[in-house]
Amino acid sequence: MTTINEALTPLGDGFRNLYGISDKLSAKDMTKLLSGLQIHNLLGDGQFYDSKVDDKNNNRSKNVEGINTVQKWNEQLKGKTVTMSFDVEWSGFVSKNTVANRVGFEFNVDQDYYGAWCYPKEESGKTHICNDFLIKDVNIDKIWYRSMYNQLNYEATVKMTNLKIVVNPLGGVVPANLLDTVNLQYNGVQNGSLLTFDSGTWTAGQGDLNFIATNIGEIKTKANQAYKLRFKVRGKGTVITYVFGNTRAGYVDNAHYWYLTSDWKDYEQTIPIESVPTPASFNFRAATQCSGEITELQFIPI
Repeated sequence: MTTINEALTPLGDGFRNLYGISDKLSAKDMTKLLSGLQIHNLLGDGQFYDSKVDDKNNNRSKNVEGINTVQKWNEQLKGKTVTMSFDVEWSGFVSKNTVANRVGFEFNVDQDYYGAWCYPKEESGKTHICNDFLIKDVNIDKIWYRSMYNQLNYEATVKMTNLKIVVNPLGGVVPANLLDTVNLQYNGVQNGSLLTFDSGTWTAGQGDLNFIATNIGEIKTKANQAYKLRFKVRGKGTVITYVFGNTRAGYVDNAHYWYLTSDWKDYEQTIPIESVPTPASFNFRAATQCSGEITELQFIPI
């Protein structure tokens, strides 16, 4: 077992190297030195979105600066574990079907989405939002957009501050989303990380209506590993999800019905070891006539 002295010795060496000093450091000294350190925000300081000013843009959006070129993304973020975060305060929020009822910032890089969003539930409030990502370890070709967005009702006032992207030097633990490794097929209207779906006049007698699907056997699951399916959705009607394929005991579909509400809601389903197909396929489809929006779709090991 590592003693306190053994732990503090390399920590003291690190502080001496960082500050360029040769002092013998006590635990109190290191606490004071620690308070002088600043975490590097890759976006730079002082960025904000104020609806009283920035809503004059018809798109109610504003560019995020700092990571604004492909070169910067590839040099500073590729393969890193990062936290994206911001503070937000709002008032006058009313849930409406004509807007996405969320506020935040997002990057679209080569059609992969990274960002952080707040989904208010109260008329007014304030909170801190953060989201962890393991950025793909590949060079990107294009940043399609890098923006702050106000997607609340037009009467609401919003202020986002303290936007940050911070690299975790320890790497952190961010479960890999297996749906990021496949080519999802969408049936709906994509708006960034949101998919709007609508069954229209479809009925069950007309056959299956998939809004999101993978190719058969495209999800490379592992035996003796449980998984969790989770997503955020709002709308009306009922949808159904399938995580299907063959196990050692035979075919499973893990079908689950989800009853939608007009407000954003987080849904999740645990797929236990004995029910995990290897490999697996996924569908998100209509169970009744339905419509809505879905985002933050994940299938992760647990």
